[in-house]
Amino acid sequence: MSPTSGARVAVTGSNGRLGRYITRALKAAGYDVVGLDRTPAADDPSFIQGSILDADCLAAAFAGADAVVHTAALLSRGNTQADIFEVNTRGTWMVFDAATRAGVSRVVSFSSECAVGQCFQRVVRPPRYLPIDEDHPLEPQDAYSLSKQLGESIAAGFRRAGGPSVVILRPTWVMFPITQADLAARRALDHGDMWCYVAPADVAAATVAAVKLDTAFDTFFLGAPNTLCEEPTLQRLHTRWGTMPELRRPDLYADDPTASVYDSSKAREKLGFAPTRDWRTLLAQT
Repeated sequence: MSPTSGARVAVTGSNGRLGRYITRALKAAGYDVVGLDRTPAADDPSFIQGSILDADCLAAAFAGADAVVHTAALLSRGNTQADIFEVNTRGTWMVFDAATRAGVSRVVSFSSECAVGQCFQRVVRPPRYLPIDEDHPLEPQDAYSLSKQLGESIAAGFRRAGGPSVVILRPTWVMFPITQADLAARRALDHGDMWCYVAPADVAAATVAAVKLDTAFDTFFLGAPNTLCEEPTLQRLHTRWGTMPELRRPDLYADDPTASVYDSSKAREKLGFAPTRDWRTLLAQT
């Protein structure tokens, strides 16, 4: 059975920018939340300061938990490729090992659209088809993207061995309020995220739904329905690549020329994922 309101949920990376949104959403939904993070959290008696590479900290955080939401990870900016791979890959293994030992019934594990392999390419390869959905092959080329692919494999391995049920979430770039200058940089033709985004509050709402979803193992993209650009998506992609992959849902781009490169329809159908925040709204908050 999936954990329902009132159950105990441990959140790794709870004091990160996205982790704070998720923690608030879980508490608002009636869950008893225990946070784990390397940086301290003030005025939270249930918080545990520590690393996902510390088995004792994980055991303390997961004791009595019905579910774990695993958001902790090193990002590409400001970290070496070796450190990213070490922390994200070994850390995810340790989270699943600790969750299994603690008898946790559900792990919601954060992957990324980068697992597909489009974000940090050294050799440019367009996707096999558009829009990219959960069945698209994973072909990462860098440490961060590879760590996310391996994190998904780790989750699947523990599930096969009788471990917790799993929901994998692959958000596109999580857009916290930014300036016009930052937006212009992310609109660059060769930007690895292909101008896709999602608001943190929408990711948090999907996380709450994932905790209680009735499933043994499932994977979802989470993204806003449009891109950050006002120009047509297919036009920009053709300029970027000089060619176009197979277009499996032409209706998507006919209905909205600025539609996203990633398909979140599965999350909409199974998680009730309905993004409520457009990039223009997030800019207005700066």
